[in-house]
Amino acid sequence: MRLLLLALYLCCAACLADELESKAIPPKKPHKLESKKLDSSVQVDCRAENNACNDQGLDSSYNLALPRAQALLRLDYENDANFDSRVDKYYTAGVRLGFISKESSALRFLRFASLQQFFTPSVLHTSFGLAIKQEMYAPRDRFSPIPPEDDHPYGGYLGVSLSSFVRSAYIFESLGFDIGLVGKASGAKEVQDLIHDLTNNAHLAGWGTQLRNEFILNAHWGLSASIPQILERTAHSLDLMPQFALSLGNARIHSQASLLARFGYALSPNTAPMHLNSGFVGAPYVGSGFSIYGFVGAGARVVGRNIFLQGSTFAPHFVSSHSISINPFMLEFVWGVAVQYKRFEIVYSAVHRSKEFATQDGFHNFGLISLGGRI
Repeated sequence: MRLLLLALYLCCAACLADELESKAIPPKKPHKLESKKLDSSVQVDCRAENNACNDQGLDSSYNLALPRAQALLRLDYENDANFDSRVDKYYTAGVRLGFISKESSALRFLRFASLQQFFTPSVLHTSFGLAIKQEMYAPRDRFSPIPPEDDHPYGGYLGVSLSSFVRSAYIFESLGFDIGLVGKASGAKEVQDLIHDLTNNAHLAGWGTQLRNEFILNAHWGLSASIPQILERTAHSLDLMPQFALSLGNARIHSQASLLARFGYALSPNTAPMHLNSGFVGAPYVGSGFSIYGFVGAGARVVGRNIFLQGSTFAPHFVSSHSISINPFMLEFVWGVAVQYKRFEIVYSAVHRSKEFATQDGFHNFGLISLGGRI
């Protein structure tokens, strides 16, 4: 945690130094005739590509009418040890390697499920995402070969995500499908054992009781909005983002309403941390300049199903047929910091989740470390 904060501090210092250096010497003012020519060429360049404005020394971060002209590559890593290194239980780890395409009018067909097409069809930007991810779950009692029946079951997930993203000036919408496997076929035990060997930690003893193999198909839909009256009046230093998320499938059924507040320098609309296992709606960054911001949020979730607590859909748990009683209502809180500079982004986020089942020993906390870059 300390190393991450130090890295964030150094990154911010370097970015600010670069920004100040670039603004220290003002560009030579051209002749009036030359100025007209320059303005004309800049206007053409900016229409062609969002990032061209920066090449001309202008700020195009908020030219929201322009599509994002570059694809994104992301690595997201969640772990309870990212918040507290002494903890290793419940949702213990998740990792995702993802690709998000550039925004293109050729992807217009992906708007078939978008609500925005009925309101602002002419100014929508569309992209798609592909990702592979793995998640791991473990009980509080990590060293019993057969965990107590009222504890979190062992479980793992391995799969791919297919997503579409639709963005207008201040609204972001996502639709995704998770396709994969729960159970021994996920390879969660083998990956965790390898990590524990590399970090000189003991293996967890009860993986033989993990959930049975099951094919997973889960749909996720999310809607997030920036409030322009706040964002513009505060010169992009404050933003409130109401959000709604829905998940439906044989792994998870839930809905969550959230409110996310961002505060900082040069906020880009529709940008939010992209968690693996959270009800907050994440969105890739749009701007191309320097931006740094903090964020806090709260959400309320209604839960209908969670395979990692209730067990396999069509077969009982490996050892017994018990099913943990889930809490139908839960709360989720988030806070963190994000830094974006030109092609790169780094995010740290902490998630605090209220009890998901009756015998859970309180809030569960985990952290996200996310690295992204334009390609």
